[in-house]
Amino acid sequence: MVSMKHLQKLFILFAMGISLCSIQACNDDDDKLDGNNDSPLNHVGEFIPGSTQKLLSVGEYTYHYTLDGKIQSVMYDGGKEIFTYSPNEIQIKSEVDTIESEFIMSVTLNDKGYLSETSYSSIGSDENHTWNYIENSTHYYDAEGHLLKMITNWTQDGIDNNEPYTGSGIDSIVYIWENGLMKQTYYEYKWSWGAEDIYEKITSHFNYEEGKNKNQSKQDVLFSDYLSYLGFYGKGPDYLPTSRVRTTISNEDGEVVTESDTLQYTFEFNEDGTVHQKNDTYFTYGTIQEQGNIEKPQATTRSEMYQEYNKQFILRAKHRRR
Repeated sequence: MVSMKHLQKLFILFAMGISLCSIQACNDDDDKLDGNNDSPLNHVGEFIPGSTQKLLSVGEYTYHYTLDGKIQSVMYDGGKEIFTYSPNEIQIKSEVDTIESEFIMSVTLNDKGYLSETSYSSIGSDENHTWNYIENSTHYYDAEGHLLKMITNWTQDGIDNNEPYTGSGIDSIVYIWENGLMKQTYYEYKWSWGAEDIYEKITSHFNYEEGKNKNQSKQDVLFSDYLSYLGFYGKGPDYLPTSRVRTTISNEDGEVVTESDTLQYTFEFNEDGTVHQKNDTYFTYGTIQEQGNIEKPQATTRSEMYQEYNKQFILRAKHRRR
């Protein structure tokens, strides 16, 4: 039987290991992706209307754009992701130092440029393991552009230390919004590995102080995901929270375990209202012409990143969110 800890390690590898993905627009007008029209893709990483300032880095991530404003590449510690465009799709090729994997992803965007439907497969290996992974996700938004729900179905089979294994599961996240604030998230996943059934439920409550941390730019910065930072998952809350209280209930290794943790948030903002700092993570901005002049950004701590990938691995391959 494949151990739960090792499976979590493999999910981290999925999260860090895209080799190829494609993003497709729901609109049938092919010109919207090739730069002939002023589509949302030309304004990725922009948060102030009329401004030419784009997001250039967040923590360990550095962003590079084409001259017409579309995202071109993302660099991070241990890898990079390269975006290439054709009339009806974007291809993203990831090069990760520690993984040999073939990863193909297809994403449908809604008319606002937010992720709608996601499907992908991964075939890969490391020193003692191989895997074949297939996943499909759907995203739902409200009229204001807030993410309301994500549902993911997946299957996987492979070899773990010369032993074959199979698995499948369904994951879901529900986001509760009140008056422009994300108040709670409910995350649940259920796995089946052979005869073993595994589940985990995560409830997060976000606390706010009246008038504090106004998110003028409506940036989505609460979760360590490079696509969230760019705005692909919709708009962030009107104000950013001061803390998050999370409760996790799981049946790992056949035993029901309940754990709780609290995360305190501190934010600083630039004069134009964009986020400058979240706890120990810094955000930098500039024009397309300035994008090659920034220093290597401060690295996000690996333990924090891996904890997020383990707990909430919907949209793996660094598309994990929440």
